[in-house]
Amino acid sequence: MAETVRNTATAMLKKKYPACAYVIRDLIGEGLTLFGGKPKLGKSVFALNVAIAVASGGDYLGREVRKGVCAYLSLENGERTTANRLQEMVGRFGDSVDTDNLLIENQWEERQPLQCLDRYLSENDDVTFVIVDTLMKFFSKIGTSYNDAYTQIEALRSISFAHEVPILVVDHMVKAESKNLVDMFSNSIGKPGAADNLMGLLYSKKYDAELHAMGRDVDTIIPLQKVPEYIFWEELKDTSEAKYAPILTYLKGKDGLFTPKDIARETGLDAVYCRKMLSRWSREKRLVENVRHGQYRSI
Repeated sequence: MAETVRNTATAMLKKKYPACAYVIRDLIGEGLTLFGGKPKLGKSVFALNVAIAVASGGDYLGREVRKGVCAYLSLENGERTTANRLQEMVGRFGDSVDTDNLLIENQWEERQPLQCLDRYLSENDDVTFVIVDTLMKFFSKIGTSYNDAYTQIEALRSISFAHEVPILVVDHMVKAESKNLVDMFSNSIGKPGAADNLMGLLYSKKYDAELHAMGRDVDTIIPLQKVPEYIFWEELKDTSEAKYAPILTYLKGKDGLFTPKDIARETGLDAVYCRKMLSRWSREKRLVENVRHGQYRSI
C-alpha cells in the first residue's frame, strides 16, 4: 500500500509560485473568465475591443496588455457585421494595430464544440487567447441545473488550462439587477461557480456603463465611456470621476454599516473626499443611504 503524503501549510508557504500571467493586467487573468452584459448594451463590442487590443498589444482601459494571437469566435454575428465593426475599431490603434494576430471564426462545430476547440488549439498552437461570443451559441443548449451548468463551464475551463490559453466567454445576464455579480448570470449560478473570474458590463446612472470584475485574480470596477467614432469602450478619461472607482469597488456587495473613515482606511483615499462622495450619493438616492449620522449602507 502506498504511503499517504502529508502536504503541510508550512511546506506550501515555502514554495515560490509564478505570478498570474494576465492577458490584461488586473482585469483578465488565467483560466476562464465569464463575461456578461444586458442585451444591446455593447458586450460583443467590448469583447471585440479586447480581441483587437490583445492582437495589437500596448494598453487597454489604462492597463498593460500581453500581446499575442487571439482567436475570436464570433458566433452570434455574421462575417459582414464583424468586418464592419472591425473596420471602425482598428482606427483606435492607428499604426500599432496588428490584424494578422487576430483570427476570426464565424462558424463552429455544434455537435462537438469542446472537441473542436481542443483540436483547434492543438493545430494552432500559437494562439494565446480565445474569446467565445457567445456561450449559448457555442454549446447550443445550456444546462439549467447547477451541476449541468457547472460541468459545461468546467469542461471549457479544463481546455483553457490544458493548452495554457486563457478563455473569455461572453454570456447573457438576467433582467433583474443585483448587488452581486454572481446572481446576474442567466440560467444557473453553476456557470459563475465554475469560472475563475467574472466580468459584467452593467448599466450606470452616472457613466455610459460600468465594468465590474471579480474573482481569483481580479476585483475592480471601471467607469466606462463610449468612443463613438471607433465603436470602442474606454476607461473614463475624466480623472475627477475615475478617482472614486476604489470607492465603488469597496461598496460592491458590502453588507452592514460603514463610515467614510472605513472606506478611506481600505482604499487609501482622503477621508474628507470619501465623506463628500457618500453624502452626495445619499442625497441623490443612489449607491448608498445615510442610516444615521456618519454611517452608511449600500443600496
